[in-house]
Amino acid sequence: MQNKRILVTGGLGGIGRAIVEVAHEQGAQVAIWDIAEPPSELRDVTIRVDASEEASVEAAFDDMAMQGALPHALINAVGVFTALLPFEALSAEDFQKVMNTNALSYFLTCRGLLRRTKDAAIVNVSSALGKRPIPLSTAYSASKAAIDSITRSIALEYAAHGVRANAVTPGPVGGALLDNALAEASSVVGCQPDDVQAQMLSLLPQGKLVTARDVAELSVFLASDKAGAITGQAFNVCCGYYM
Repeated sequence: MQNKRILVTGGLGGIGRAIVEVAHEQGAQVAIWDIAEPPSELRDVTIRVDASEEASVEAAFDDMAMQGALPHALINAVGVFTALLPFEALSAEDFQKVMNTNALSYFLTCRGLLRRTKDAAIVNVSSALGKRPIPLSTAYSASKAAIDSITRSIALEYAAHGVRANAVTPGPVGGALLDNALAEASSVVGCQPDDVQAQMLSLLPQGKLVTARDVAELSVFLASDKAGAITGQAFNVCCGYYM
């Protein structure tokens, strides 16, 4: 990854931040898109971009193209884990919000890049719940399944151009996003977050949570030239949740 330009969307979140760190360790030049305020050490490489807004994405890519700084690899790590509700209680508005952040943003960023260059690899961070949903996860699981399908479509359509596209599908990743989701789910089912986590861990043969670093290591590998023969795949990093 030495001197490769890597764009990480959602690069200030748990998984995104880990991807930024791993890519930097391997010598990449990293740019971050995020809607959050960056810490001082990442301010120079972070652009405030809402990846779910077409105009924001297109303008940011135009700026990159004008500067001759289009990325050699795009790693999408934007995501929300919310709207954890029974199917009949899920509103159309909540469903659409999750789809916009978790799926539309991936479509817009991938399309924006491919409109400007075919010299790129794409890695989309999805979720094992897109393959094996759990109760209360309709919106989230649907959005992640959509990411997997978008990834395969890109891989198929652009293979002849040398573009590679892969997805990484993590199981539950320890961190603030999961903690918030556990709190939301526990309020719906009427129990404590620790009880929900215990039930979740019982579904993982390895009996432990995935780490952001686990996801980051594979994501950066798939973005590298070492993965030159790999495309159209969705790799599980899930402690055995999906086999």
